[in-house]
Amino acid sequence: MHVDMSRDVLLHTGCRSPSPVLPVIVPMRSWEYKNFAHISKTYFEANFAFEGGAFSVMNGKTTFQNCSFLNNVAAIQGGHFCNYGSSSVNFINCVFLQTESYKREIIPGNQKISQSSFIESYSGGPLLLNNTVADLQPVQSSNPLMAVYVGGIVDFNNSSSILCPAGSQLTMLNMSYLYQENETCKRLVTALRLSCSACDTGFYSIQRGRSFGLRVCNDFRCFPCPYGADCTNNIMAKPNFWGFLVSESSPKLTFIRCPTGYCQPPHKNSSHYNGCQGNRTGALCGQCKPGYSEAFFSTHCRLDDLCNDNWFWVISLMLIIGMALYLITKPPVLTYACRQILWFKTLFSHNEQTFQGQNGLSTQTDCNEDKGQSTGFLKIVFYFYQVSNLLILSTSTKTIVKTKIVFPLMGIFNFQPRLSDGGVACPFPGLNGITKQLFQTIFVVATLAFICVIYGLHCFLNKVFKRGPSYKGPYFAAALETLLLGYATLASISFGLLRCVRIESESRLFMSAGFVCFQWWQYLVMVCVGVYGIPFMFVLAWGSVLLYHGKIPAKVMLFSCVFPLPCLIYWLIRFLRKENEVDVSRDKLKEALGQVLYGPYRVPTEESRGVLYWESILIGCRFVLVALTSFLTEPMLRFFIMAIVCALILLHHAMAKPFRDGTANSAQFVSLTALVVLATISMSKSSTVTLATEPEGSAKVVFSLLEWIEIVLLAFLPVVFFFIVVLGLVSLICRLCFILYQLTVKLFSRSFGVTRTETLRPLLEDKT
Repeated sequence: MHVDMSRDVLLHTGCRSPSPVLPVIVPMRSWEYKNFAHISKTYFEANFAFEGGAFSVMNGKTTFQNCSFLNNVAAIQGGHFCNYGSSSVNFINCVFLQTESYKREIIPGNQKISQSSFIESYSGGPLLLNNTVADLQPVQSSNPLMAVYVGGIVDFNNSSSILCPAGSQLTMLNMSYLYQENETCKRLVTALRLSCSACDTGFYSIQRGRSFGLRVCNDFRCFPCPYGADCTNNIMAKPNFWGFLVSESSPKLTFIRCPTGYCQPPHKNSSHYNGCQGNRTGALCGQCKPGYSEAFFSTHCRLDDLCNDNWFWVISLMLIIGMALYLITKPPVLTYACRQILWFKTLFSHNEQTFQGQNGLSTQTDCNEDKGQSTGFLKIVFYFYQVSNLLILSTSTKTIVKTKIVFPLMGIFNFQPRLSDGGVACPFPGLNGITKQLFQTIFVVATLAFICVIYGLHCFLNKVFKRGPSYKGPYFAAALETLLLGYATLASISFGLLRCVRIESESRLFMSAGFVCFQWWQYLVMVCVGVYGIPFMFVLAWGSVLLYHGKIPAKVMLFSCVFPLPCLIYWLIRFLRKENEVDVSRDKLKEALGQVLYGPYRVPTEESRGVLYWESILIGCRFVLVALTSFLTEPMLRFFIMAIVCALILLHHAMAKPFRDGTANSAQFVSLTALVVLATISMSKSSTVTLATEPEGSAKVVFSLLEWIEIVLLAFLPVVFFFIVVLGLVSLICRLCFILYQLTVKLFSRSFGVTRTETLRPLLEDKT
């Protein structure tokens, strides 16, 4: 809008005496106004002009009252308001606001120009601001907020203010001068420029430069860029970092690391220095937005209306029942697979044995026993995938092999039914970070419960069919194995619920910073860790020795694994009193629990003391690595220490050689070496996470190579299993073809009356 009024009558020239003595103060130029414009309660929003802005006026006296100027822009001059000639302008209770940076550009004279100033005055008349605010929020170019070029009286009362964006200081340049209009007249011309200037590169400020009237506040300060922040565009958090005030009285910021997958840098033009991924919000992005719920095994938040994944219960139930049945029965999978693949060995065993006998070779095959059960391969595989789950950097590159094969497999060994690394299952609304973690313990508890259910069902069927009482050994062993294999999962959840960080003046839960530490349920978790988590390792070491020598019953050993602290105190009291232990070496359940606790390991002999306690060593290693994962924030330091711990564990294993079977010792040595390699790879990749940068050039090639090494180590067993399945299918097809061939030969022989003896008779007989 442009208002052009007729010229005003000059009342006073504002000329000053040319006398060399100090001139007498005279008023500035003034006019008699006969044309008036009054604009009230009007919004000027999102206007785009070539010159002058949303509103411009020539001459006359204009009053704006209760008006708003929002996000207006001009190409050449102005943006929100411009005045020319002798116009007098008075803003009363008005607001100038710029909330976005314009990218629209026009090209006059083949030059790209884009400008947005609040007020530009080319008029010699008065410019008055009363209770008016000019607020610039986005960081823009060096265009002035307000500029008076050939002005007269400029008066901003103290209730008016000018605000710069966060991180920019308000500067006022007073260029007023005496203008030599002619030989006899010099008059004062007001020239002001109010603009915002950002902190230098590498510095930041969250303060806003401001003024009260024409008095610029001088409390603005710039600070060096802190760790975890990017100060290229004032300040914003780097990926996986969160910033907060050092104290309420200081405008300085400090940044800490977020849980992986929670935080992300804010939008480039945002005035905030923190940002959250997806639909997360709150401190450390630890909560979902209203109307959203947490998803299992993921950092995603889903709409409550979409949290109806009933398939999750089916998959979870199948995993729990399958795990319970496997631990109870421990079927000889390797033996069965080996025999089915090598079915032809029994067919040609006579010729093979004859050949091997003539050459002095052994005829014993590897399919006669299940080495996975007798030598502890199950423990080796579980330990490898539970520890590797702690050693994998969560921000590493995702591939199909990882997301579709490796991560679901690692989830099975950690009692987590993941279908992929995304794991966006949301079975019911209302889940938050705490309830999600507590709910994950159900998978271990439910496995124990189903073992009891299966045992009860077995007893019921025995009574129905009038059979003898059920043998409890496999069920006791399966329950103890569940406690051992589920320890890492329970410890990770417990430590995660206890990890707190200090944000501003409060200590908050790291995984869900909406909760203030410490609450009643956290004290309950501490009690569980003290009563179960730590004593469990010592009970395994001491109890295994007592069970082996027949000093405690098997039921007591299982009870002590469920309630380790009371039993440990009881054993310690009996030991200090030197009370004699009861001999229960004839306990029928001893052998079943012994196979779990020390079956695969070396027992005491005349030459060595044995390693009956080795199961407690494996539990202790899990405990240390889980604690490091939970409480060390910096990835590089965490993986560096974990790599050292894994190397010490490898060295200890090489010296002890705990397994009875040499093949198992070799397999464990290889798996522990692979864990050291995984820790080293994660330590290398964590350098980019620590510095919040992306690898480039040759470093990107190296990181890609490390990624594939990691995939090969993690996917080796799944690939072997897949190869066995394919080989079994091929062998089955060959077996089917061979059976069809035999049937065809038999039918052909019967059809032509040819017996097997006749078919084997030589064509030419030697009658001599």
